[in-house]
Amino acid sequence: MSNLTQAVKNILLADDDLDDNVVFMDVVNEIDNQINVSIVNDGEELIIGYRINHDQPGCL
Repeated sequence: MSNLTQAVKNILLADDDLDDNVVFMDVVNEIDNQINVSIVNDGEELIIGYRINHDQPGCL
């Protein structure tokens, strides 16, 4: 299990008052932001990133 998978699992299983869906979407958005930042240097990959973000929202 990757560190990211374990981190998300820990968030979702935590005994707290936070809305797990909101927390999970924050994690997904953070991953999405990191992907966008990492592909800015290559125009071709940037198009792929745009499709991931806009044609299939929530799909990484």
